[in-house]
Amino acid sequence: MLQLSTSSSVIDTDWPSVLTEGSKITLEASTEKQKSKVGFIDKVTPLVGMKEPTRNTMMSKKSFDYGTAMPIEPDDVMLVSPPKTGTTLMQQICNQIKTRGGPDSMNFEDLYQVSPWLGWARDLDTNPNLLASPRIFKTHQSLSSQRRGCRYIATIRDPEKTFISFFNFLKAKGVPTVEQFTDASEFVLQSDYIDDMHFGASLWLYYQEFLKAKELGDLLVIPYEYLVKNKQTVIPTIASFIGVDTLKKNELDTIIHHCSKEFMELEEHLSKFDESWVQKKLQEKELTESEHVRPAPRVVSTQSPELTEPAKQKLRDKWKAGVPDCQDYPAFKAIFEKKLHERSAAKIVE
Repeated sequence: MLQLSTSSSVIDTDWPSVLTEGSKITLEASTEKQKSKVGFIDKVTPLVGMKEPTRNTMMSKKSFDYGTAMPIEPDDVMLVSPPKTGTTLMQQICNQIKTRGGPDSMNFEDLYQVSPWLGWARDLDTNPNLLASPRIFKTHQSLSSQRRGCRYIATIRDPEKTFISFFNFLKAKGVPTVEQFTDASEFVLQSDYIDDMHFGASLWLYYQEFLKAKELGDLLVIPYEYLVKNKQTVIPTIASFIGVDTLKKNELDTIIHHCSKEFMELEEHLSKFDESWVQKKLQEKELTESEHVRPAPRVVSTQSPELTEPAKQKLRDKWKAGVPDCQDYPAFKAIFEKKLHERSAAKIVE
């Protein structure tokens, strides 16, 4: 059965001693340490370079440094998606695959307990060492800023839909820098989130790096639009990628059901995906940034107005400048849909 960390059972001594007082924690240094492991090969840096990860101010420095320094295993999976492109759905899918949709598959207060946000794990006491393999980590860092020596899953999404969703999410959270905007079009035209999603990278950098690494076997890129319409075929591919070779048909059916918006939006499940547990946890620990963490749904079904033409044009211009190796999002999406079809999938048995 999948082991969970809880707010009361994890104490500081349960965490590996990877942080030395006064030492500078860097991705480069952590990668050097990883090289001592038998069979370790850094396949990422030759493709996209290495960029130090960026701490979001929600996270304490100690927690963020732990995520940069903690030991990584070859079967760990980093979710390297940009914000608002399907990360929560992918966390849910991976956890449901791990538990095969069984009776304990929803046995958590918050999704971060079973799929920790790596840079927030120590702040939230979501100890990665209490999780069954393969461990699934949310990161929101670009591929070049990821830990080396593991596997990576990314979701991609149409930029217009991404920024509409991003605006709605930040607005619901009451983020001060977003309060001034009346709609998503103003947000696109005037905010700095278009050039930096506040995790050290623009949407365009994430996408350009995925293109550069498209032949990397340890990277699985999944278009969000394709995923939501084709769970029956995509989930077995994800299962195979994270090391699950066989699923029973009834298990797959349950996983698909548990990963539907209808199921995730049920009243008894909604708090598992809205960060209300996160707010409570940070307030209990009196972390200084906790007052900026307001619960907001990460699973929504409501339709939002389209962007205005000037906002759409700005995104087209940003795409042309930031993803010069691909004409537009439809062409970009087609590349990775084709790659998906070339991947192996878990066998479905009765």
